[in-house]
Amino acid sequence: MSSINELPAYADMHKSELWYALIPQLLDTQLRWIVENGSKLTLDDEIKSYFAVAVALLEDAIVVAGNNSQYLSAHALRPILERIALLWSILPGVELNSNDLVEALESDDRRKRMAATDKIFDVAIKQDPEIRILHDMLSRYFSHVSHLDRVKIKDGDGRDKLLSTRANLIPYLLIFDVGHCLTTFIKSLLVAQGAIPSSLAGGRVGRFTPINYMRTATYILCEKHSRKKGIQLSTLISNMSDIKGEIGIKDVYRGGMDIHRYGKAEDRPTPDRIVQLAIFAVGQDADTTEVKVKLVEEAANGEKYEISWSKSYEMTYVMVGIFAARIQTPYPLFDYLSDFVNLIKTQKVSK
Repeated sequence: MSSINELPAYADMHKSELWYALIPQLLDTQLRWIVENGSKLTLDDEIKSYFAVAVALLEDAIVVAGNNSQYLSAHALRPILERIALLWSILPGVELNSNDLVEALESDDRRKRMAATDKIFDVAIKQDPEIRILHDMLSRYFSHVSHLDRVKIKDGDGRDKLLSTRANLIPYLLIFDVGHCLTTFIKSLLVAQGAIPSSLAGGRVGRFTPINYMRTATYILCEKHSRKKGIQLSTLISNMSDIKGEIGIKDVYRGGMDIHRYGKAEDRPTPDRIVQLAIFAVGQDADTTEVKVKLVEEAANGEKYEISWSKSYEMTYVMVGIFAARIQTPYPLFDYLSDFVNLIKTQKVSK
């Protein structure tokens, strides 16, 4: 399996400093984990082909999306998820006969097929509740006439450009989430069969679980990182040659961040230097004239600053990577397609 980084869409992302720069690497890391650990599974011949097809379709979806046909690839995701749901029927303790299910799914009787589909999803959702949310998103947006059909975003400047870029990224996030459902199944079955799954980690900034990173990406996509619910970095930076004391970055949110400096009051850095620190959160090419610094607290042992910038600025992969490496539990999966559509509708009403 060759690297996907040379495909045009992924090559463009890879050059970026922003949060979506790591999507290709994490898709590649996840797929390689699936292939490696899937080969350790003991599967009956009857079910083995369904697993193999699910993996092959997932790889195809990744390749198609990497050739800038990501919305086309998204239409393959529901069939992949249905195969993953079927696979859960073979987990020890699940009271379903996979052979009977396969026979029903291959039947010419539509009612039998629907009944079998309902059964496998009922079981799969009990094992992995995220399947319900993901299946609902894929069913409503990629199986028939979609809410997305009426959403038009002009790829202009500022906020329109931001939303247009994010809209183009949605299929990549969905591909990853479907792949995550497959990794969840593989881990569960390997453990049940007495095998140990290999670790799943990646990142240019430290090491982190890919799901931590990608779930944070959905929060950025839908602008859930508000001033009161910022992405909590809680990181401390020290030993900077031109700044005395330590810099603490607590929260980064849509349009700004909080910075604390711990040190003597007489060693306070200039506002321009604080701006230079803040730029790491939103990309080196950000327009610094739109970055504002406000001193909100001062004491003998340091001060606190509120940094603000244009809400059309995106977070860098460095910031998201630091957060992903620190948290133990990822943000929960939510219906980010509906939230994103509502975000666009709100944007159009406010204009």
